[in-house]
Order: sequence, then C-alpha cells, then structure tokens
Amino acid sequence: MAIAGGNILLMTWSLLLSLLFLVPATADYVSKQEFVNRYGATAATDGSYLYIDGGTENIEGTGGLNSRNLSYTLTIPLTSSWTNDTVSISTISKSSDQVIWSEAVLWWDKANKTFYQYGGEKVDIQYVDYPDPQLNIWTLTPDGQGGGEWKEAIDSQSSVWDNITRPNGGLHDIDESTGIGYYLAGFVSNWTSYQWHGIKNWEPMPIPGLVIFDTHTQTFQNKSSAEFSEYGYAMHGTMEVIPTFGDKGILVMFGGDDGRNAGTFAEYEQGQTMRDMSNITVYDIANNAWYTQTATGDVPVSRVDFCTVAASDPDSPSYEIYMLGGYDGSFGTSNDQYNTVYVLSLPSFVWTRASNATYTPRALLSCVTTGKDNQMMIVGGYDPTQDSLNASAYVPDSWTWGIGVLNMSSMSFQDSWDANATRYKVPDAVSSEYSSSSESWTNYTPSNGWTTTGLGLVMRQNSKANASSSSSSSTSTSTGTSTSTATASSSSDSSSSNLGPILGGVLGGLCGICIILVAILFFLKRLRRKREQNKVAAEVGDQGKYGSDIHELSASWQNQNDAKVELPGNGEPNKGKGANELDVGAHNGAAHELP
Repeated sequence: MAIAGGNILLMTWSLLLSLLFLVPATADYVSKQEFVNRYGATAATDGSYLYIDGGTENIEGTGGLNSRNLSYTLTIPLTSSWTNDTVSISTISKSSDQVIWSEAVLWWDKANKTFYQYGGEKVDIQYVDYPDPQLNIWTLTPDGQGGGEWKEAIDSQSSVWDNITRPNGGLHDIDESTGIGYYLAGFVSNWTSYQWHGIKNWEPMPIPGLVIFDTHTQTFQNKSSAEFSEYGYAMHGTMEVIPTFGDKGILVMFGGDDGRNAGTFAEYEQGQTMRDMSNITVYDIANNAWYTQTATGDVPVSRVDFCTVAASDPDSPSYEIYMLGGYDGSFGTSNDQYNTVYVLSLPSFVWTRASNATYTPRALLSCVTTGKDNQMMIVGGYDPTQDSLNASAYVPDSWTWGIGVLNMSSMSFQDSWDANATRYKVPDAVSSEYSSSSESWTNYTPSNGWTTTGLGLVMRQNSKANASSSSSSSTSTSTGTSTSTATASSSSDSSSSNLGPILGGVLGGLCGICIILVAILFFLKRLRRKREQNKVAAEVGDQGKYGSDIHELSASWQNQNDAKVELPGNGEPNKGKGANELDVGAHNGAAHELP
C-alpha cells in the first residue's frame, strides 16, 4: 500500500532507499526515538530469534517523517530476556536484485532450518523503480547468531510457475512437523507479479485455489477451494494448522473477505463482502474434505487484516486460536472497537473475549509464537481509527519498536520478553467451557451440535485426547496389574511365613524319628551282643564241675612252648584254674580260640 506525499518526501524516500541497500548485516538499526511505526511486515521465528521482514516503516528524520521500505531483515534474540527499551536489534542484508515485499509469507522448514518466502506484493511500486516483482522463491537460512543469508531457491524460469502464481492477501500457515505450507486463494495485481501489469493500479483480481508447497521437495500442488466460498475466493482472513485433529491435522480458517464481488474494490472497502466470524471453515488434510461449523460465545465483529496464533496446553486436549487487530475495511473511529483480544477454542468452537487485554487498534500487523511458552509477539500495524493510511503514518506506535507481547495464559499484555516464561496453560475463562461438559474428549460435541457428522468424526480424532485416554487406560491397567501383583505377593509372603514352622516341624519330627531309629538299632545291637555273651556263659555254666567263675586270661600268661593250646574238650577240668579266654594278640601274636 502506498502513502501519498509531496515531491520532497519522494526525494527523501529515494535517497533513503538507495542507502538502505548498502546496510551490512551488522549495521546499527535506527534509534527508538526515530522509530514511529511499521505495517505490512512479516514476523517469523525459528525458536531462537524473531525475524521481521519487509513492509513499510515510518521514521522521524531531520527532514520530517520518512516512509521507507524495510530492505533488510531485523532479528531479535529470544534466548535472553529483554524489555522494549533494552532489546537489541540486528540486521541481515539482502541482495540488490531482491524485491522488498509487503505481507509476504515466511514458511519455516524446521527440518532444514530454512525460511521460504512466498506471496506478498511489491512495496511502493509507483514511487520507486525497484526490480519488477518476479515469480521466484527466496530462502533465508539463519546462522544461529542473529545473522543469516538470503538466496534465490526457485527462479522465475522454473516450471513450477506453469500452474502457480504469486498471490497476496491469501490465508496461510505451515505445518512445521511436515514442512508443508498452505496458501488459500488471495488476489493478484500489478504489484504481485509482472504477469499482471495489465491490471489497473491496485484493484485486486481474486483467484481461487489451495496452494500446497512442500519445503522439503520444493514442489507445489494446487487444489480446488470451491467449497470454501461461492467462487473459492478468500482474502485478508486467517488460517491456522491444528495438527492434533483428524488423521493428518486440519486447517482452520475464518474472517476476511470472500471476494464474491470480485474486482469491485469500492465494495470491498465498504465491508460488503466480509465473512461472519461465526462462520468457521475446517479443511481435513488427510481426506481433502471441507466443512463449516458455526461458532458460539462472544463472537467478534467481522474484520480484515488481523493476525492470529495457535496455542496448545500440554495438559489439555483443546487447542486455542488467539486473534488480535483488524478493521472493518474503511478508516475512521468505527474501528475503535477493534482493540480486544479474542480466543477461539477447539473443539468447542466457542469464542471468548479477553476483556482485560486491550490495546491500541491496529491493522496489517503480524503475530507469532515460539510454541514453547505462553508468550505471543505482535509486530507492527497501522492505526485504522485515523482518517487515512497517510494520517496513520504520523501516529507513533504505543509499543516501543512496534513490538507487543501477550501472555496468553493470563490474557494480559507486557512490555518485555521473558526467556524463562512458563509453558502455555489454557485460561480459566476458556477451560470452563469444557469443565462444565459431561462428555469425554473423545466424544465431545459443541453446545450447538456438529454441522455435519463428518466434521464430528474428524474433531473426535483428537490425538491429544486419544493419547490421554490411552495413557489413562494404561495407568488403570497398570494399577490393576500392580494390585494383582501386590495381592499375589501378599499371598506368597503369607505362605512363606507359614512354611517355616511347617518345615521346622517336619525336620524336627524326622530328626526325632532318626534318633529313635538309631536308639532302637543301638539297643537291638546291644541286646544281640548281650545274648551272645549270655549264650557263651550258659555253655560254660553247663559244665559246673569246672567252677562257676569265668576269668579272662592274664596278659602275663605265656605258653612257654609257643604252641597252639586249646582247653581240653574231654570234659576234664584244668585243675586249680578256671576257664580262660585267650588274649588275642598276646604271646607272640599266636591265635587261640576256645573249643
């Protein structure tokens, strides 16, 4: 968009623009006292830095207000905390043949750590003889230190442009998990590509189609958008990729203008083709299916040129879309109402107005979040409450450097970035919608029901809810198993406790039996020996004429003839002596036995 001005202002612009191309990557940016405002810039992040590219910024110079194109990329660190007064801003230079775009897209290819620039329109084409807007794709590869390098990745001679063009004003977002960017419809003009030089001035020509760009393969697809609106047109609304619903995620789109009065710019300015903000379009990526759901709650008024970000609480299956800014398509005090943050929650499709989060109305702004915490960054925007775009150029932004930070959890603004901010948590005002529902997440139905059964099935395919349900089921199963294990263990412990005494008793009994058996054997053996002795004594006793005493031979007895000697077996006693048992081993080891 252009800002009308006098010849002196135009000469100043030309001089400034010629000097800006010489700005090195380490150049000092303007002072905060010089900065007035910016609009049409693109904000993007790689998680470590905030990148601000393109658009128009207004600077208060020695000769008055200077409107200039941002011909380099600004970078701001996000790994350290800062306030709007202390923030450090660095720059990345661009090639002199690189077009300066307004409202372009910077799709972040997370896998290859590269931004892809697509769409947008050439800035101030009627004032400055910049290079013609070519059909090409440029990439920005950060160096991790706040610098980086721009390169042309797809030139104007590539065959990809046979069925694709560069639009502006379309609805767009990227699924960083897959590296696939989406761009719905938009319009073309003599500011978007040299192909459209025949179009009168800025009057837009809407074009249909859902462009899908794969950053990994650098290839395009163009699908029909006929089911989005009467002609498949869409301009100046928003799109957010919500990855947790459906098989491969969904696209959620709302707001803006549907371009049904194509080519009639006056009608567009008067807001005659604005889309109702209760009209939410859902695109099921996996099945290429379009749905429409009617939102309820604090439905905001229709608007264009606003910005949104999506946020997900790790502890909740819901997804929230935060919206700021916009205007009704014409300048004036009627835009005073565009000063409040709104939140659309899914799957309830309920709008919530953050009454405490107010700000100075702004349009053509950009929003971004790192997805790591509860902070949302807002960059730029002009004041639509003024009489014209030219008048808004003189109004200093209420945020230093034109940067605002919203704490999404508390729904309040702050003038600083906290590198250690806590993770995002669904605000109580939003979560109350779900806590009052008796339905489970996997069977949730909005208060006004699903518009179609198909959409209900898609929204109930909630990967976060299903994971939570599976986790709960696993926890329940695990708990049951643990209980069973504990019970079995308890029984085992009880058995072990009873087994000790039993084994002790058995072993004691066995030992007792063994002792008894040994005693019996000993007794029997002893009895047997005694019987044998008694038998011998009886045999000797039967010969009472030999005397009744039995004497063991003395060890001193000797057979002088060293001959075997037996007691006489003829019954004749050895007179004067009793029967004697020879001492075995006595008298030279000779063996003697009784007859």
